[in-house]
Amino acid sequence: MIPEVSAVVPTKDRWPLLERALRSVLAQDGVVVEAVVVDDGSTDGTRERLSAWGDPRVRYLRHERSEGVSRARNRGTEAARAPYVAFLDDDDVWAPDHLNRLLAALPPGGSFAFARHYVADLEGKILSRGGDPPAEGLYELILARNPVVTPSAVLAWREAVSAAGGFDPRFSITADWDMWIRLGQHGPVGVSRALTVGYTVHDTSMRTDVDRLLRERTALEEKHRELLRRHRMGLGDELFWQWIAAGRAPAAQRRLAARWYVRHQRRYARPWRMARGLARLARAPLLADDGLLRTSGEQSPPWLSPGG
Repeated sequence: MIPEVSAVVPTKDRWPLLERALRSVLAQDGVVVEAVVVDDGSTDGTRERLSAWGDPRVRYLRHERSEGVSRARNRGTEAARAPYVAFLDDDDVWAPDHLNRLLAALPPGGSFAFARHYVADLEGKILSRGGDPPAEGLYELILARNPVVTPSAVLAWREAVSAAGGFDPRFSITADWDMWIRLGQHGPVGVSRALTVGYTVHDTSMRTDVDRLLRERTALEEKHRELLRRHRMGLGDELFWQWIAAGRAPAAQRRLAARWYVRHQRRYARPWRMARGLARLARAPLLADDGLLRTSGEQSPPWLSPGG
């Protein structure tokens, strides 16, 4: 029996990118797929353009006023008809075998699986690639630094997403991190080693507001305090803090990250690791050497190109 997957695609005023994303959904091999597009208040004619497609595999839902990406993802999940849901941001793309590989990677009784990704520009040029997380301890790694990176990498049981409570609209930058923490409590997590997601960076990409990210991290840690206590850890390991330090204003970011890191280590009584962590922060531009994002330089696969 051919598996059925609903792709939940939130969008707002990005028709050219949305069209590219949807073509990658409809090109999936070996699955019966529907695309549930949730338009979060677009004013660029998205409704009319999708209607002109006339493809029955694409379903359109609309918020007349923007309600945020978390509520858009939740509405798409609730409307999904398939037993599996996969998330795709409107500026990202999938390889044709993306969903098939994720279905194979989902463990028996598992809650979700995620794939590795390329970071690419709008022309499909590879800028870097996601690291290769270990097979063991994936859930602890999610607590440490969210190796999933982008919702576009995830396939999950629809019922597990609903049981976990969906995406929390109180969070913005960390809404997906919070979701994976809760979803991972409903069963094992799997990972596909194949690079099947194109995580696109461009002028209208969401920029990381470091101050807001750190505030949300604190709120997220408070929300999951008992879970973290059981695991005897806090949210964020050395690589997480090094990623913070490698921001657009390196000197200022390093100082900010160092202050938070020292506070974090004191709270969780790990003084023996503090020197190593601070050394990592000092060389933040070398983040790629630590495997979170590795510079690739490889030739782009056809599906990453604008016409792919």
